Amino acid sequence: MAVYVDDLPFVGPDLSGIDRVLDELDRLYGVKRLGNAMYIFGVQLIRQADGIALSQRQYLLDVLARFGMADANKSVLPMQPGLQLKPCDTPDPSLQTQYRSAIGSLMYAVVATRPDLAYPVSYLAKFTNKAGSDHWAAVVKILRYIKETLDLGNVYKAKRDALVGYVGYSDSDWGSCINTSRSTMGHVFKLADGPISWSSRIQSRVATSSTEAKYIGLTHASRECQLLRNLLAELGITICGPIELKGDNQGAIALTKNPVFHDRTKHLRLTEHFVRERVREGDIVVNYLPTAEMLADMFTKALTRPALEKHRAAIGMGIM
Repeated sequence: MAVYVDDLPFVGPDLSGIDRVLDELDRLYGVKRLGNAMYIFGVQLIRQADGIALSQRQYLLDVLARFGMADANKSVLPMQPGLQLKPCDTPDPSLQTQYRSAIGSLMYAVVATRPDLAYPVSYLAKFTNKAGSDHWAAVVKILRYIKETLDLGNVYKAKRDALVGYVGYSDSDWGSCINTSRSTMGHVFKLADGPISWSSRIQSRVATSSTEAKYIGLTHASRECQLLRNLLAELGITICGPIELKGDNQGAIALTKNPVFHDRTKHLRLTEHFVRERVREGDIVVNYLPTAEMLADMFTKALTRPALEKHRAAIGMGIM
């Protein structure tokens, strides 16, 4: 049972258990039963024969209308690969308000159902106080992509074993930000063939090598992995054994298993060794995955159309 103000969505293995709880709540307080949930917080729940899907089609239609893009041309990409922007030295105050509003609206879609928008929205969010016409053009491209992909959502397949397919992917570029030389890292975790957690963010400091950048990315992903383990435990799903986390840098993976100090990595902060502790405790196992198959790549940079469509499908996104 979830509680949001006076709304109480229920999830359970059978209706009889839910009915018993509702009967007791009705006896104590009086409740209004609305039947199967169709929308929760702007997210549409679509029941399928072999699972469930989540979509924000109506929410995104409202976003397009709000910014005058309801009749705009479509785009097959949310961002041009290789795009690099710098802060605007003389930002227009009126544009800043519109820009921040658009980024905020897009962020809700990112955290709810649209992992494919995580990188471009995260990248453009860095310029909310110094956006110019080029930055707004990049936002418009995202909106045009949304119009092309309105029916895209996350699909989850019913499984006898709740933990089948539970795996994480972590990646990072190296020093791609032309303004700070910091690296962008990202991760995605899958369960029931669909994405349950994803992130794209800039690292808090400059990494001195690609191995270091990837290692920091693995630590960030391992924190999320631990959070998900705790959340599943609260839901009554106990994970026995380590959770698999995949990376594409052999040097970074070796660092998660080897506590010996190395000249090139002895400057790492203590907090950046969290992943090593989780590996030692048996909570996580980090395995190698070739870069061409790394699903978290879409959270570190703007991809070409073939790569985007490949990774989008692989993480569990599909047409409703």
